[in-house]
Amino acid sequence: MSHMVRMGLRPASLALAAALCFGTHVQAADDPIVAQSALTLSGLSFQLIDLTPGDGIAPSLSFQSDGLIDTGDWIYDEASDSYNFAGGPQFQNSLLPATPMTHVSSNGLSTVTSTVNSVTLQTQLPLSQLLPSMAPPDGTGTDDFTDSGSWAEANLSVGDGNTGGFASFTLGSGTGLILRGTLSSQLTMDSSAVSAVLAANGYDHWSLYGNLDAYGSFLMAAQAETPWPNADLLLQQGNQLDLSRYHTVWHGSNMWHDNTPLSDATSQSFEFTVVNFGDSNLIGDVLLNLHVLHNVDLLATRPSTYIPPVDVPPIDVPPIDVPAIPEPSTYALMGLGLVGIVAVARRRRHTA
Repeated sequence: MSHMVRMGLRPASLALAAALCFGTHVQAADDPIVAQSALTLSGLSFQLIDLTPGDGIAPSLSFQSDGLIDTGDWIYDEASDSYNFAGGPQFQNSLLPATPMTHVSSNGLSTVTSTVNSVTLQTQLPLSQLLPSMAPPDGTGTDDFTDSGSWAEANLSVGDGNTGGFASFTLGSGTGLILRGTLSSQLTMDSSAVSAVLAANGYDHWSLYGNLDAYGSFLMAAQAETPWPNADLLLQQGNQLDLSRYHTVWHGSNMWHDNTPLSDATSQSFEFTVVNFGDSNLIGDVLLNLHVLHNVDLLATRPSTYIPPVDVPPIDVPPIDVPAIPEPSTYALMGLGLVGIVAVARRRRHTA
């Protein structure tokens, strides 16, 4: 193992994976992301080792693979619905597309971005794509009911049912292969912006249901004497990695909804080894299947009419005149007056 040959690719850092995962789109601050599923295969590198130095044969690796990228999206609201599943680019004779590319679904909700040694799949749901029309109440006397949803997925596959079974690779005689990389995923869902807009528009009951999924499977192995599809006998020497993250989230206005935002992130590095000590080339099988999905539905109701408070005009009540209570001095004057009248009356009587 004194001679080593590295083919083209160096491991990328996790920072690059994160940048790919979350830098695909720059989201406006007033249109927050409600849900997102992302999966990144990064830092993919092939290290070839000369197991028989001095024989004049250079170590070699080549792929005879067919790959496929596709995206699907579906949006529904009360006014209209649309469905589209768009087959993306195909590629051959490589594990990832040979040249950097970006494939975006028709409504922009799902994206596949590839570089020379990494690929990122992402679906994201901005608030504007989920919310129904915030029109005034219809005034029909029955509650307004709205149903709005979004579904989107992205796939990259090499050697699966979409491409006709396992794809193959060829490892030259006297060659050892070490394959390294990192598979990482992140799932997020936050209903706070949805709740705020619904409340501001009179929706008093609502429920948000979401499925978020990120799945990655990678297998690379030499062929056994018994060929596929007898999978139990397929692997003479094999390496397989599976990363699966799935969450179902319920948010809403009922008391049993805690409305806690979902934030799930995981990352796993891998290393595969395949060796060929023989004098002839070794044929192997490779399988790469990457998949992300979000499926979100919103149900909400509100009264169809708002009853404003009745403005009651004030009642004009005529004032009541309450006689004033005389002061003590007034009573004294009245008493003096009565005494004077009595005195005058007696004098007149005596005179008569």
